[in-house]
Amino acid sequence: MAPNDKYLASGGQDRVLKIMDNQLVTKWEAKAHKRGVYAVDFNPYEQTLASAGGDSLIKVTNVITGEVMSTMTSNQPVVKVLFINYGLQILSGGVDGLLKIWLVGK
Repeated sequence: MAPNDKYLASGGQDRVLKIMDNQLVTKWEAKAHKRGVYAVDFNPYEQTLASAGGDSLIKVTNVITGEVMSTMTSNQPVVKVLFINYGLQILSGGVDGLLKIWLVGK
């Protein structure tokens, strides 16, 4: 759930990232990753969302339009993402047990 309680995000093994409003009406959905979507997190300061996938990618997507703003590539599938440092960085966790900090591209 987004910090403003207006949007809900979901992802799964079907590789689809879906954004719904708080009435569960789908706003948009897209094949976001080449493998399953394992985690999502809303940026508390902007209308963006980070998604983590089994394809070793982290994608930052505009919540309103569905446009991918930036993509980061890890060396292992990513299973957790969390915006930190006022939304300027992303903390990720991979299947290899490593935590990484990424600078969010503007």
